[in-house]
Amino acid sequence: MSKTGAFFVKTMALVMMAALAGGGGPAHAGETWTDAGKAFSFRNFTLFEALEQTKALGMTEFEANPGQQLSPNHDVGMGPELSEAERDEVREKAEALGVDIVAFGVVTLTADEAQARPIFEFADDMDIGILVAHPDLDSFDLLDELAEEFGIKVAIHNHGPESNYDKVADTLEAVEGRHPYIGACVDTGHVIRSQEEPHEAVEALGERVHSLHLKDWEYGEGETIVGEGDMDLSALANALRAVEFDGPIALEYELQPDNPAPDMAVGLFNWRLAVVQTGSRTTRRSSISSTPPNTSPRGPRPCSARPRPRRGTGTPNTAPSSWNARTEPKRSSAPWITTSKPANSPLPGAARSRPNATSSPETNTT
Repeated sequence: MSKTGAFFVKTMALVMMAALAGGGGPAHAGETWTDAGKAFSFRNFTLFEALEQTKALGMTEFEANPGQQLSPNHDVGMGPELSEAERDEVREKAEALGVDIVAFGVVTLTADEAQARPIFEFADDMDIGILVAHPDLDSFDLLDELAEEFGIKVAIHNHGPESNYDKVADTLEAVEGRHPYIGACVDTGHVIRSQEEPHEAVEALGERVHSLHLKDWEYGEGETIVGEGDMDLSALANALRAVEFDGPIALEYELQPDNPAPDMAVGLFNWRLAVVQTGSRTTRRSSISSTPPNTSPRGPRPCSARPRPRRGTGTPNTAPSSWNARTEPKRSSAPWITTSKPANSPLPGAARSRPNATSSPETNTT
């Protein structure tokens, strides 16, 4: 039996449990967000296999990983280097499965337009609305302009201790005064590694939260199945409601890379159960009337796979009337951001006491 075939057999019961907890579908009934597969969870599989497993888990959105091989018949990986024919194959595979590729990352973005622009052009061509990124500290003037030009959101990925975006305060400093498309991808596992609380990070970032990596962590021990670590799932669900979050929640699980789906199904069940138990909103993201008009000069772009606005063709945050890419003072060197971190960066609310931070064994940038 193939690796993908074995996956279907081993995880079907758990997938059914997760679907029941989520009200029978990938979108939580009454919520404005949806669950998505994160490609890095399936890093020992091809992109096409990862899309298949995401669909089998009951999720219809997906965050692609740079460089993931498309299939055994392809030598190239997901990214700007794909030919037009190869891009068509990706589109056709995703559409056949009913899975939308809504985000791409984690990518590095620099102040060099020759480096950053092709990534935006690729996302634009593939109808991807969010770039999950680790931007260089001096790149934000350029990112303001590219986000406005393409109508694509940049979600800064926090990567825990010793990264530029360790504490939530670092991300808040980076996005202050920036285009509303410049925001955050809150990686909940790394938030815990940084001795902060995922729900408080969401509350602090507010409308700047564009996406999530849903990952759990037991402090001092390492990653766990979602719902079995230190993350308060109920508090997180309530925080997302409070800030009216409407982006993708990418389920990420870095353990068991040869067969992650069974544990992911358990985590998905735990997450959906917490959402159900804490109550639901009444506004559905699929309501077109609830989506503000696009602020990009390019205007809305149709989604080839779904009769709904593509994520990224609008923003839940109306651009501040005072913000203008041509008149906002340039801060090319980002002098207000420092790589030296304070001992504690307090968040709103009482944070749980944690021991001193220790180095994480992981080396990837997801």
